[in-house]
Amino acid sequence: MDNSNPLNKPVKQAAANPLSQYYRKPGTYIELPSGGRYYKLTPKLSDTNELAVYPMTAKDELALKNPDALLNGEALKQVIASVCPDIKDVSEIPAPDIDAILVAMRMTSYGDDMEIDVMHGCEESEGKSQRVTVGLGSVLSTLKAIPEAMGTVTLANEVVVRLRPYTLEAQSRLLRVQFNTMRSLQGAEANENSTIEQKADIANRGYDQLVVLSQDILAASIISVTLPDGNEVTNFNHIHEWIKNLDRASNERLDEEIKAFGKFGITRTLEVTCDHCKNKFTTDMLFDPTSFFNVGS
Repeated sequence: MDNSNPLNKPVKQAAANPLSQYYRKPGTYIELPSGGRYYKLTPKLSDTNELAVYPMTAKDELALKNPDALLNGEALKQVIASVCPDIKDVSEIPAPDIDAILVAMRMTSYGDDMEIDVMHGCEESEGKSQRVTVGLGSVLSTLKAIPEAMGTVTLANEVVVRLRPYTLEAQSRLLRVQFNTMRSLQGAEANENSTIEQKADIANRGYDQLVVLSQDILAASIISVTLPDGNEVTNFNHIHEWIKNLDRASNERLDEEIKAFGKFGITRTLEVTCDHCKNKFTTDMLFDPTSFFNVGS
């Protein structure tokens, strides 16, 4: 045996990183409004059926400061994959789970208190906003689980449709179309040679893309279609073709049911006492990543 041949020498194993015990650990555990349903690849949950949410890294924070990546949805997917490693495919996250994850992510990275500006609109406020502190733990405690029976619709022709909520991927695709249309319109506005007809054409093409995309997303939100004879259809292409040829009333009924998923998850309204007129009012909390994760906000 030729011991001079380096290929004959045993390969040394890389030493374990002594700092590994100091890697970030889960900052909190949350229940998912979906209960882990509607995912093709079920998330890994704790013994108490909760999802681990880790604090953001410095890289995650930088991703959330990239306006273009935020507006097309890619930054959000990247960061959620980092803070929720037990979700195997973040594209599958149902919409009601997204807000809960965002709140938990904000809380475990920056603390429970979050300050937001709200406006009452009373005469006494003179159009001025006021700063209020929101306890994110309290927001998470308002979580309402999606009932298991939710999402089953029987149409007028006795066809039974089983639905799932819109996903993070669906929202990202919508954002990308809106983002690209907005950029194209901004470019046309900046171009002195652009005509009104050219600008209208850009807007119309964006609208047409949204119409096609809405059909794609609706088809992707259908788990199965059961015919009156009991035959169950799960093939996406068959369902997609059916959606494109669906009557208006049936289409609206399916849209209605999918929107009803939005009633579940965390409460997005906040009750505030006006600093100016002292009356109580409710305001919406918008979990917009472009502002929600600003440090000190």
